[in-house]
Amino acid sequence: PPTMAMPSTITSDTSVGTGNTYDITGIPAGVRCVHILFEGVSTASTSEILVQLGDAGGIETSGYVSEGVHLTNGSVAGVVSSTAGFLMSYHGASQSLSGIMDLYLKDAANFTWVSSHNARVATTIVLNGAGVKSLSAALTQIRITTVNGSQAFDAGTVALQYGY
Repeated sequence: PPTMAMPSTITSDTSVGTGNTYDITGIPAGVRCVHILFEGVSTASTSEILVQLGDAGGIETSGYVSEGVHLTNGSVAGVVSSTAGFLMSYHGASQSLSGIMDLYLKDAANFTWVSSHNARVATTIVLNGAGVKSLSAALTQIRITTVNGSQAFDAGTVALQYGY
């Protein structure tokens, strides 16, 4: 029977500070699951957070199938789609996002990754979403940015957990 890849390595929490992007590099060969842990992450704008995957050739910025939704008081307040990355629908500037995005290697021959995420933004706001992306080679890096790419993060930390 199939077995689930269990996380074996946790990188240290790293501040997303005031930059426009946060790159996580050096993901080792053979990784089959990745968990991105967000704590108190916020941006200076209302632009949605975008997670992009990369291989040795660089970050891939197209070919994603991704949707994100934010729920306010249990009702859908907005649904967004992206082909540029895995999208976390984000509610507002300087609101603190905490949660997790899970990435799993579904098809090793085609380097196909599936994503799912859940996060809390405010007392009554929850984010959910999912997507799929095939890379051109093995995953080696991840970029966390915003949809328009020029909106700075202003707080929070991100940690990465991965397994084989």
